Amino acid sequence: MQQNCKRNFGFTGLFFVGSVLFTLLVKTVDVLPVGPSHSLVGFGALNRSAADFFGTSAFWKSVSAFLGLLAVAVALGFGLVGLIQWIWHRRLQAVNRGFFALALVYGAMAVLYVGFELFVVNFRPVFTDGLLEASYPSSHTLLMLCVFGTAPLQLGRLIPGKAKNRIAMVLFWFLAAVGVFSRTLSGVHWITDILGGLLMGIMLIFLYVSLAGWMDSRTSQGKS
Repeated sequence: MQQNCKRNFGFTGLFFVGSVLFTLLVKTVDVLPVGPSHSLVGFGALNRSAADFFGTSAFWKSVSAFLGLLAVAVALGFGLVGLIQWIWHRRLQAVNRGFFALALVYGAMAVLYVGFELFVVNFRPVFTDGLLEASYPSSHTLLMLCVFGTAPLQLGRLIPGKAKNRIAMVLFWFLAAVGVFSRTLSGVHWITDILGGLLMGIMLIFLYVSLAGWMDSRTSQGKS
């Protein structure tokens, strides 16, 4: 158990470092005024080429917006189940450890969202209501990957049965894939925004696995 925890925390750290390095590269490499109103964008030539290739799509924007709302609903659903467990048993110790891990991961996701709204890396390739908005990383990509990636893992802790867990894994990862795909085709983000969201989303999934495993090991040690 401890060896698995160390390995998972190692992967979390690896994707954290990768996210930081990639963000620094986006901020400094091939910065060109290729955005609306000549806004500066890292990997300018690559991003401009990808934006011209994919174009924009109102349909895929709507799909990604719907899946983003669905991800929020799933996250709120887990929060409600955790709250019900707490109220039913009247003590935090009876709440599934995975809910605490989810709360920390969702909190980390919120910090990333607010942080990149305050410290803008680049702006969107399109105007939003006539204004330029912060674009990096793709918050929808981050949200959908984090929530849909951790959801089947948490469900597996609550509902026994390998067949059910496999179905949940396939379903939620399908939703995550469609979400990232639709956000890319919507044209409201640079390709590096999508890649940044992917790196950070995977980091948060490993963070959940690491924290949940660590909490389980601490609980087992307390009982022994």
